Amino acid sequence: MVYQYLLSRQKRFQFTPSYYMKFGNQVARRVSGEDFDILHLHSLKGLSSVPFLLRIQRKFKKPKVVSCYSDRDLGVFGLRNQCFSAFTVPTRGLKDRLVRRGVRSDRIHIIPPCLDLQRFRTYDKSHARKMLGLPETGRYLGFAGHLKVGRGILDLLRAHASLKQKFPDLRLVLASSGYGDSMLISELKKILVCRDDIQELGQLTDPALFYNAVDAYVLPTRSSKFVLPIPLTIIEAMACGTPVVCSDASSSPVIKDRENGFVFESRNVQSLVDCIGMLLRERWLTDECVGRAGRVVKENYSKAVIVNRIVEMYENELSR
Repeated sequence: MVYQYLLSRQKRFQFTPSYYMKFGNQVARRVSGEDFDILHLHSLKGLSSVPFLLRIQRKFKKPKVVSCYSDRDLGVFGLRNQCFSAFTVPTRGLKDRLVRRGVRSDRIHIIPPCLDLQRFRTYDKSHARKMLGLPETGRYLGFAGHLKVGRGILDLLRAHASLKQKFPDLRLVLASSGYGDSMLISELKKILVCRDDIQELGQLTDPALFYNAVDAYVLPTRSSKFVLPIPLTIIEAMACGTPVVCSDASSSPVIKDRENGFVFESRNVQSLVDCIGMLLRERWLTDECVGRAGRVVKENYSKAVIVNRIVEMYENELSR
C-alpha cells in the first residue's frame, strides 16, 4: 500500500506557513496511524522543516520517496537527503543537480510527467475553432500561460506583427488566466482594442481544443526560470498533432530543432520570426516534425509508460 500526498494548488492565498504546518501535521498523523508500505510526497515545499522531517523519520521506518519537479523543489538539502530513500525527477539535468547536492545516483529515478492521450489527441481543426468561437479561416499562432514579461509574450507580439507582412492571414490567439505582470496586462488590453487579428480567450476549460485550433503552439520563454524542466504545454501540443515553436530557454530536453519541433534563440525576435516562417512555408518539414513528435509522446509520456516506471521504482525501493 502506498500513501501519496499532493499539495492542492487551487487557492494561492492558502500558501502560508500555518497552511504548510497543518499539512505537515496531517501527513505525520496519517502515516503513523496506518500500515503503509511506502510514503510518497509530491512536494518538498512547506514540508521540509526540521521538526516535520524528524517526526517522519521517527514514526515511519519504511521507504520514503519525494518528487522534485524543478529547481525550486531542491532547496537546502542536508536532513532531507538523509530522510528520503529515493527521489524522482522529470529530467536527467535535474538528476545531475541532485547528485551535485550529495544524493547518490542510484537513489534518483527519472520519471517525466504523464499525459492522458485519450484527452490530448487530434481533433478536427474547424470543429475546435468553432467550439472556441474563433473564425474558421486563416492561420493561428497560439500562446498559453501567465502574462509575465519573462514568458516572452512581447517578443511573440513583435514577431507576429513582422510575419503579417508575408502571411497576411496570420492570427494570434492568447490563452491565460489573467495572472501576471500588471503593466504588461494593461499594455495588452490596449493592443487588443485596436487589433482584430489578436484574440484573448481567457482561461482554458479544454486545452486540447485550443491546441487543435491553432496551426502552431509558441512558447517564447525568455528564461528557464519561467518554465518547468519539461513544460507540460509542449507535450500536450505535441500529442494533439500541433507543431511546436519554443525558445532554447524552454525546450530542453523535449524538442529537437527540425526533428520534432522548432527551436529559436530566446530574446531574439528575428530568430523567432525565421522559425515560425519556416514552419509556415516548409509544410513537408512541419509534417515530419509533427509525426516524430507524436511518437515521442507515445513512447515517453503515455500513462502505460509512466505507470510502469513508477511501479518499477516502488518495487525497487521495497526490495532494498
